Formats: sequence, structure tokens, C-alpha cells
Amino acid sequence: VSTTSTTTSSLLNPNGYIVFSNGLIIMWGTTEGPGDTETLVFADLSPPLPDFPNNCFQVVATAGQSVAGSTNVAVWDFTATGFGVRHGANERPAHFIAIGN
Repeated sequence: VSTTSTTTSSLLNPNGYIVFSNGLIIMWGTTEGPGDTETLVFADLSPPLPDFPNNCFQVVATAGQSVAGSTNVAVWDFTATGFGVRHGANERPAHFIAIGN
């Protein structure tokens, strides 16, 4: 089994992605919503990120800033087009990494 893969496309910005020749896609970015709970849609980010063509395997997020050491960030319902994220009022924005194909 070959483990060699090359990059086929990328957007190297604060909201960006990299696509590998084996189909793996890694996306990253920052949530922009004003609420404590939001649905992040990749295409709504600036610049827009593409949807995953097949699957979103995992999303990991962390608080962009926190007050008194609190870092309450949760993600759920990740799909090919986005995910739900909850973060406290003093913990915005949230930063994320999503992995899929």
C-alpha cells in the first residue's frame, strides 16, 4: 500500500483547506456567528470553503478566547456542508479543523 500523496489544491488563508491526491481534505477556520449556538456552513465563511464531496469524518474546535480559563466548545451534527457549534458568550470565536473526503 502506497502512502505517498500529493497536494491537488489548497487555500492557505485563516479559513482554508488542503486537498490531497488520495482524496483526504483538511479544512480549518474560525466561526463568525454572534450566538452561543450556531450552524457553521463552510460555504458561508469568508472566503467560502468547499463542501466535502463525500464525508466529514471529524471536526475539532477550541475557544478563540476565554474568560477565567473557561473553554466550553462543543461540535455536533457534522455533515459534508458544515456542523453545529456551541460556545459560551465570552468564548467567541471558535477555531476548527475538519477532516473528510
